Amino acid sequence: MTQNTAFIALDAMGGDHAPEPMVQGALDAVRLDGRAVLLFGRRESLEPLLKGVDYPVDRLKVVHCPDLVPMNAKPARAMRQSESSMARCFKAVKEGDAVAGVSAGNSGATMALALRYLGRISGVTRPAICLTMPGIGGPRLLLDAGANASCTAEMLAQFALMADCYARAVFAMDSPRVAVLSNGEEEGKGTELTKAAFEHISQTPLNFVGYCEGRDLFTDAVDVIVTDGFTGNVALKTLEGTARFIVAQLKVEIGGSLLAMAGAMLAKGAFEGLKETLDPSQYGGAPLLGLNGPAIIAHGSSDALAIRSAIRVAQRCAEQDLTVQIESALSQLTA
Repeated sequence: MTQNTAFIALDAMGGDHAPEPMVQGALDAVRLDGRAVLLFGRRESLEPLLKGVDYPVDRLKVVHCPDLVPMNAKPARAMRQSESSMARCFKAVKEGDAVAGVSAGNSGATMALALRYLGRISGVTRPAICLTMPGIGGPRLLLDAGANASCTAEMLAQFALMADCYARAVFAMDSPRVAVLSNGEEEGKGTELTKAAFEHISQTPLNFVGYCEGRDLFTDAVDVIVTDGFTGNVALKTLEGTARFIVAQLKVEIGGSLLAMAGAMLAKGAFEGLKETLDPSQYGGAPLLGLNGPAIIAHGSSDALAIRSAIRVAQRCAEQDLTVQIESALSQLTA
């Protein structure tokens, strides 16, 4: 490897449509953004996709891996596949051949292997998936989005601190507004977990604004939404289902009459702008915060743009020494 080059390790065999969008996303990141990427996967699958393509060979390299982790694999199986593209991807980060790892493979397996090779930052109880969503005035961060179904108040306070560091490092937010997701804004609302988390986060130096409700996820009232992995994953899936329903129903209504179709043509620019705003590909993958090295989990259905964006996020985390920032913030919490 070229030691002076900051490579991003990409699991090119992970994802519903791999390896085509992974290779194209890597090519775009290298040629358009000036990144350096290591493609981990089967040489016979990757090299034909690069044949005849003009790209800087010193910044895009194929690392042959004979094995791959299937999308339906259990984490226990993935842990035994030490020569898989996913395992080798995060092993490269551990050994210093790459500064960050990205995978769109099975999320449970990705979490297990990233944790195995990178380990946790000192003081972190468990890592959390930090999801980026669109919102009024800028992006919203939701965590935990599914890594930990059961959490303690101390863990939610750690999540808040880690997300605050991520928001500052990657999105250049000066003072992210942090809230706990609950069923009401009053302090007396919520479960024992949310009440205890409220108390814990109130004692941190964060810009804590209290509780927020599900209806506040896209408003300009909060930047970071903290919750347990079960609730966060339910909220995420609900938002995804709602978005699909609205889009499908809008298509039905537009196609229902010539007048509606004409109106849609006039509003085409607005629809295109809305589509771009809501497109998750713009935000890339979700970092697994709390690991001793940047690890990005991309959606299984990621296209080339999503992979390119995930590489951008990984690069930003590495450049900003996010791991060091989180470790420093947590040490102050426990001091």
